Amino acid sequence: MKKDEKHKEPVPVSEEVRKTVSEKLLAESEDSRISCARAQGLARSLGVSYAVVGQMADELGIRVKECQLGCF
Repeated sequence: MKKDEKHKEPVPVSEEVRKTVSEKLLAESEDSRISCARAQGLARSLGVSYAVVGQMADELGIRVKECQLGCF
């Protein structure tokens, strides 16, 4: 089973947080990709968990590359 085929329980996220994280991910990503370090920095700057950023990236079709800790 590939990593992205694992079943993940959705993280409850308010619509306001979803919108903010989505906008930032779209702005920070290049060619539907974002580095792990950039995704972690985005999570810290927005005060959300890595799981929220990872979930939103998945929903937007943005791949996390150069993953350092396997958080995404």
